[in-house]
Amino acid sequence: MYSTKIDPKYNKNQNPKIGLIALASDYMIEKDFINVIKDKKIDFFVNRIECFNPLTKENLIKMSEKVTEVTKDILPDEKLIAWFTVVHQVQLLLVINL
Repeated sequence: MYSTKIDPKYNKNQNPKIGLIALASDYMIEKDFINVIKDKKIDFFVNRIECFNPLTKENLIKMSEKVTEVTKDILPDEKLIAWFTVVHQVQLLLVINL
């Protein structure tokens, strides 16, 4: 039996990475987001954030305290070009690491 050494080849052109922070209670946002980016060469990652009901100013502040932690867990030690969060139909976009 003969063996041939094959050197690994890596794709130098990586797709942009986009992360979504979804409310733990929102079960549809991933499907909606995938429908928006389905024909584009984008790598899509999701993490969830705890949702406090009812949605009040105080509860939004509680949630905001966890955004950094949740964002770091989307793709640890990787750069995202953007991350999105959606709170009761309000979409927020923060662009980072362009």
